[in-house]
Amino acid sequence: MEKINLLFIEDNPVDQLAFKRFVKSEKLAYHYHTSYSLAEATQMLKKYEYQLILADISLGDGTAFELFKYIPDFIPVIFITATGCEDTAIRAIKAGVADYIVKEVDGRHLKKLPDCIHNVLNKQQLLHSHIEKLIKEHKKRLSIPLDTQDQENEFESLEALAFKTHICVTITDSQGNILRVNNAFTEVTGYLTEEVVGKNMSILKSGKQDKAFYKEFWRQITTEGKYEGEIWNYRKDKTLYLQWLTITAVYNADHSLTNYVAIMSDVTEKYKIEQQIRRLAFYDSLTSLANRRLLLDRIQHEMAVAKRYNLYGTLIFLDVDKFKALNDTHGHGEGDKLLVQVARRLLSTLREEDMAARLGGDEFVVLIHAKETGLVEARENAIVIAEKIRAHLSEPYFLMNKKHFFSSSLGVALYPHGATYAEELLQQADKAMYTSKNQGGNYVSFFHESLDSQKHLNILLIEDSVTDTLLSTHTLREFAHKAGFNIKIKTLANGEEAIAYLDELDNYPNFILLDLDLPKVDGFQVMAWLKNHEFARKIPVVVFTIGEEYKVIDKCLALNAKDYVEKPLTENKLQKMLHHIGLDKFNV
Repeated sequence: MEKINLLFIEDNPVDQLAFKRFVKSEKLAYHYHTSYSLAEATQMLKKYEYQLILADISLGDGTAFELFKYIPDFIPVIFITATGCEDTAIRAIKAGVADYIVKEVDGRHLKKLPDCIHNVLNKQQLLHSHIEKLIKEHKKRLSIPLDTQDQENEFESLEALAFKTHICVTITDSQGNILRVNNAFTEVTGYLTEEVVGKNMSILKSGKQDKAFYKEFWRQITTEGKYEGEIWNYRKDKTLYLQWLTITAVYNADHSLTNYVAIMSDVTEKYKIEQQIRRLAFYDSLTSLANRRLLLDRIQHEMAVAKRYNLYGTLIFLDVDKFKALNDTHGHGEGDKLLVQVARRLLSTLREEDMAARLGGDEFVVLIHAKETGLVEARENAIVIAEKIRAHLSEPYFLMNKKHFFSSSLGVALYPHGATYAEELLQQADKAMYTSKNQGGNYVSFFHESLDSQKHLNILLIEDSVTDTLLSTHTLREFAHKAGFNIKIKTLANGEEAIAYLDELDNYPNFILLDLDLPKVDGFQVMAWLKNHEFARKIPVVVFTIGEEYKVIDKCLALNAKDYVEKPLTENKLQKMLHHIGLDKFNV
């Protein structure tokens, strides 16, 4: 079997090693090079020829998207990334990525690679064959120049082949003046044939694209003979629409430019749907700020950039003091109005390169872009920003046609100093925020290592619908803080993941909260597995039930369950549970 030449771009040495071992163990017919960075990959692409590119998206010195200018169009690219982010996936598809695989902690995603590579290369071969056939037919049709007496026959041929389609097709001369359009052009733009023939394509120009765009646009057409991409244009009634445009230059026998053929598709609705999906996936519906998912992705990226260039940035965790009293007294509607005003004030305080996010309830996070070169300067800058935010949020709010005064508690952590991943940095700022709460609120506190000396209650939650279980997350955190410890919750969505996770675990959780109704491997099977492993038998297991299902409870107890609790989990239930399973040191 002929070997497949491919380039594997991955900045994580562990993932590189896993890939090499997988290729060797599966005896795959791959001849590959590996690259740790964007710069190294760029040099390899210039030096060697590859049939396929495998690339992690986030690299230490940039992203894989920057490689596309060095990768020929005919070479397929497969992204392998730890971030299952819809926004990134959409961007990848638009960039021309052939496939997209999300990493799994145990390396199971590697098993998908052979089939994925096989399918991509097969599609590429079929596409190449189809393109070669079209090129031959196109050359045959265009063997007679369009400016001869047979021009009308050529147009009739083109119309027969393309103009009857529902896709918008336009033919211009070498200056971009319109010679022929089809019916779909009228449907998309609103212009009749007689209104545009003889006029330049610039009549559709919206002005939304800048000079740099058109400079690159004409560079591609001049040097490559084609352009493909999105462009905003005006219809006849001056409404704006987004179209996917493909322009191909046509040359005659002596290689002189004679015409341009443009194929245009209205993708406005698709664009709107994508934007809506993006908003639902990555933005808070009430405040329109980034949500937790987008925030964590951005934090991880900022930390990687800061580490590479030896810069420091700031993360600020804040919540509104006495917010619960407002909700209890005047209802959630007034509480929501306050949160919207808080979000607006945060946005008005920040620079364009910074980010504000809402985690839920009255909890907000501000991510300050890393630009300071020293730790002392970074700390001083963080104090200035945090105090500015605190003061702005302390100004009066207008609710129910009256002035109301609210303050906020802020916790500050610097990155990449002291934290290696996004969740850890977020936890540090959260701990500092609770220090501000202890000061009575309306205060700014910095994270320091001594805060990590507090007791931690590590919980492993195995539940396929967390929202059904932790409806009182904020209450639980408040309870834990009053009791002098922090709750850390690791969540897993099914029993199969749980068993794999526990099998590799070195530091065990204080206890496991287990839902019995899980997909694939259910809770009873997880408990049976725990019972058959000596180390796991020492971990207290508390099962979730709906009502007092005695048969279920008896079966759980037979499998060494320590306690059971009805959904949802609350402060009171947690107190009783800790007492029942012997973790009174965490109780009040």
